[in-house]
Amino acid sequence: MLRIRVTGDREHSRIMEAVSRSDRVPGDESTLRAAAPATIERRSRLSTAEFLERYVLPQRPVIVTDVTADWPAMRRFTWDFFRERYGHIEKTIGGRSYTLAQAIDLIHASSPGNPAPYPFNLNVETYFPELLADLAPHRIYGRLDRVNHPLLPRFFMRGTEVYELFFGGRGASFPRVHYDALCTHTSITQVIGSKEFFLYPPDQGRFMYPSPENAKTSQVDFAHPDLERFPMFAFATPMVATVGPGETIFFPMGWWHATRIHEPCLSFGRVYLDGGNWSRYVGDVQAYWKQGRNPWFASVAGAYLRGVGRILDLRERLM
Repeated sequence: MLRIRVTGDREHSRIMEAVSRSDRVPGDESTLRAAAPATIERRSRLSTAEFLERYVLPQRPVIVTDVTADWPAMRRFTWDFFRERYGHIEKTIGGRSYTLAQAIDLIHASSPGNPAPYPFNLNVETYFPELLADLAPHRIYGRLDRVNHPLLPRFFMRGTEVYELFFGGRGASFPRVHYDALCTHTSITQVIGSKEFFLYPPDQGRFMYPSPENAKTSQVDFAHPDLERFPMFAFATPMVATVGPGETIFFPMGWWHATRIHEPCLSFGRVYLDGGNWSRYVGDVQAYWKQGRNPWFASVAGAYLRGVGRILDLRERLM
């Protein structure tokens, strides 16, 4: 999930070079427009082996419809539940602080003309650790749950949230198209209400005008794109899907995405690591520590994580 800047100079240069090449492409617009991607499949009763073969390894998004069948959260989590138990929690959005109780009231009054503040997202491990049991059993989109492996202390996930709850109201949208920090795979489950997702394959990064400060975030205002400043964004072609209550959307690393909300909704997100995104993850961890935090530790972290990756690769081959 998007959180903080963890972009290395090499990655930003690579993406900006692709944008520059796209801006120079001559000819008619049909040569620029990306081919319309296929519809996102909806699946149930997926085995781990089939999930890996059809979606994780080929880097394809999918909507899974039965992950939450046994989740207590689907029965327990209501707006009153959060207002009464956690209404005091505060978050600052756009320079203004809101309690969760205030946010819930605004969410129910939200409209396209006056949307509730968004994203009102909270780290589950920080604010609601006792609720993780209600969001289980967890579906692990890989052979191992690398994010929670004993060899990966949680401080190596700084730069993103492992588990998050997103509270949103009608008319709200994520302000920028982006792909997730630390190059993680991501799943988002709708606990209450629905959410519309816009997913762009990694090769459409050439249309996204990545920010100089963070190459994983577009400069384009998703809700109100300025096509005079960012004309290539007009050629980006998303996969669009509405994810309903109890459904989970999975999208691999590097998929640009944004969301739009049409009703009060609560979403649960979590991130994943596997052999396919491990090297990109290690590079992002090193970039995080280099950016004024502890540059010497970046080299130590990189060496340690590459070693851990080899151990986990071997373990997965033996499974």
